[in-house]
Amino acid sequence: MPIVRSVDSVHIEYTIPSDIKILITDDFLNEFLYQLIRIAGISPYDFADEGIEYVTGTCSWYAAFGKACIDTDNKKLFDYRNSLEWYDSDIFDSEIIGVLIEKEFILGYKIDIIKRELDVEFEDVDVCDKCGMLMRTDILIKNGEGYICPYCKDVDDGDKYENGTSDYYREICREVDEYRGNNNER
Repeated sequence: MPIVRSVDSVHIEYTIPSDIKILITDDFLNEFLYQLIRIAGISPYDFADEGIEYVTGTCSWYAAFGKACIDTDNKKLFDYRNSLEWYDSDIFDSEIIGVLIEKEFILGYKIDIIKRELDVEFEDVDVCDKCGMLMRTDILIKNGEGYICPYCKDVDDGDKYENGTSDYYREICREVDEYRGNNNER
């Protein structure tokens, strides 16, 4: 691990050596992910910053990594990671996450996916305080200190039937039925 000093900063630079990187095969990654699911309960369908990042450097990560090395006969990779100082192994683990994302074994970081898929900046999204759905802030309704989505607000404001439908929904159904009837008369 070289410590790099420049005029502006001091930081650590580490990358996985190429002879080690080739040991990180798709078979290894698939087995490692399987073990993380079984041991740590992570989901490959969570954003990277909401799931897998929380288990790096833990005993669960170590066990899943070790078991994946055993099952893929990858002792050299196992020995390499165990030879690293803690600060290098932390970076190594982060790079493994990067490979899992790059090879599409897991979802990437929420901020990147939102920008790439929706062309919306991360700071322009938030979650509904009631249902937890992620939405653009221009759609959400300010609710005290937080936000509520239009659906939750409508259900909260009028669900006298207690079946998850709102007065708004029922009004729209009537409006659409009337519209349909008007179109038949033309």
